[in-house]
Amino acid sequence: MLDIAFGGSTDAPGLASDSSPGSDPADDPQSDDIPDPPDPDLVLSGGDGSDILYGDGGADSVNGGAGDDQLGGRDGNDSIAGEDGDDRVYAGAGDDVVSGGDGADNLQGEDGADQLDGGAGADLLAGHNGDDSAFGGSGDDSLLGGSGNDTLAGGEGSDWLNGGYDNDILHGDQGSDTLDGDFGNDTLIGHDAGAADTEVDFLNGGEGDDLLIVGNGDYASGNQGADTFALGDWLDQGEFARIQDYDPADDQIVVVYDALVHPDPVLTLEQQDGSDDVTVLLDGLPLGLIAGGAGLTADAIQLTTAMPV
Repeated sequence: MLDIAFGGSTDAPGLASDSSPGSDPADDPQSDDIPDPPDPDLVLSGGDGSDILYGDGGADSVNGGAGDDQLGGRDGNDSIAGEDGDDRVYAGAGDDVVSGGDGADNLQGEDGADQLDGGAGADLLAGHNGDDSAFGGSGDDSLLGGSGNDTLAGGEGSDWLNGGYDNDILHGDQGSDTLDGDFGNDTLIGHDAGAADTEVDFLNGGEGDDLLIVGNGDYASGNQGADTFALGDWLDQGEFARIQDYDPADDQIVVVYDALVHPDPVLTLEQQDGSDDVTVLLDGLPLGLIAGGAGLTADAIQLTTAMPV
């Protein structure tokens, strides 16, 4: 069964509910002194089936239940849950909390600092305006930050993350992910500290002074700006990383190490036969290949025990 619910006024169109027919509101001396009542906080539940549920101007709770639902919060700090099914959610203005649940969901944040969680399935999450956070969950997801300082995490699956404008943090998590910082001074994290990091990620800083933290087998390009590429002693599980566009005039390479494992760290560089590419090694452990890095020296690389920020 299809459920349809919209929050808002119950007045019939064309009727003046606060004055007698034919009266002029300008004749009422109190008309400008009575504030409009606040919108109520609605609770809308769809249950099974494909439902259409929209809140209003309050802090609404909207739950689609099972089925392919279309849900909206409009204004206010809303809580919206799609649950099972391929849902579409338009959060509206306000600081909203949105979860898609199972299924291929489309979650749109709009204005405000929104929190989006795709859940299981191949989801599309877009924060739009505001400092948003988005977590793709399991599945091959697409996450777009839009305007604002956003935090995007792909979760499981091969995800695509785009920060948009301003200074964003993008973390691919598990899977073979593509991270695009776009505009702003962004932080892109290909290294997955919590699991075996063996899948190849593609990191593209875009415009701005970006920090790219590179994992095993990853390809990293800073593009425009003064970028920092972070390698580390976590790069010991298969293919080492590749830095594609290091510019010694603008960019910095940082090697992060564990002082307990490397009490007296030694960096060495090895030029690849027949090319200008250079491999960076920490105590003999290959960390990354620097494309066109033939002029690079070990002294130009910063050694540190703390991750750059």
